[in-house]
Amino acid sequence: MIDRATPMLVSLDPIRTWKFWRYFGFELVSPREEALADDDAFHFILRRGEVQLYFGRTDTDFTQAEHLINSRSCLIEVDDFEGWRAAFARSRMGWKMFYPRLGEVTEHHWGRPAFCVVDRDANLVWIIERRDDPLP
Repeated sequence: MIDRATPMLVSLDPIRTWKFWRYFGFELVSPREEALADDDAFHFILRRGEVQLYFGRTDTDFTQAEHLINSRSCLIEVDDFEGWRAAFARSRMGWKMFYPRLGEVTEHHWGRPAFCVVDRDANLVWIIERRDDPLP
């Protein structure tokens, strides 16, 4: 078995979060979709290929200025960087300056192509091209 780390992100509204991420090829792993509206559904898991995102329900709106410093982020290394970029760039999502936001492809400080996605809960997800050399 391969060891794996799964980022934990936040969601004010699990149904809204699920609808956002499924647009880009993520599937709901658990719980069942009907259970997302249940107030007892505190956690849910989404997956695209081998990438898994874990969300915890929150009552804090991290898009508000006083909470931005506490927002969540993660980094996803992918082999098919262009495919991932296309899934976001070709969408008809109403990208905004703040939430949701799709960043341009840059080299950033990792020294490899990267772009960011910020969802409606201010979760910052960096997607970078996987290479054989370790990240700096």
